[in-house]
Amino acid sequence: MRKRGGSRSSATNSVNELLVKALTAYLKALERKAIDEAFQPMSNDRAYRRSAAKLAEEFSASDAETLRLSEQDLVGVVNGARGDLSREPGSRKRFGAEGNAAGPWSSAEMR
Repeated sequence: MRKRGGSRSSATNSVNELLVKALTAYLKALERKAIDEAFQPMSNDRAYRRSAAKLAEEFSASDAETLRLSEQDLVGVVNGARGDLSREPGSRKRFGAEGNAAGPWSSAEMR
């Protein structure tokens, strides 16, 4: 005859795991809501919005460079030549005379 204790224990563990996961998700949602509510007044603050727009404008060049370098890195990984696009068609047009966006630094120094 089979004991019920074994299946009851696993059922209890499953219910406990379910409750822990549900409570964890609920607490994370509450925390997220509290954070969102704390930042909400900033959306109506004109001075903050002007300051944020100014910062975004000031960093736009470095953001574009970071995006370009990230894309270069991804293309290099796909082509098996991380950081070196000099063999890619049109790479000199996209990344300058050196053939890459890293400028005067070699791809070996950047790794």
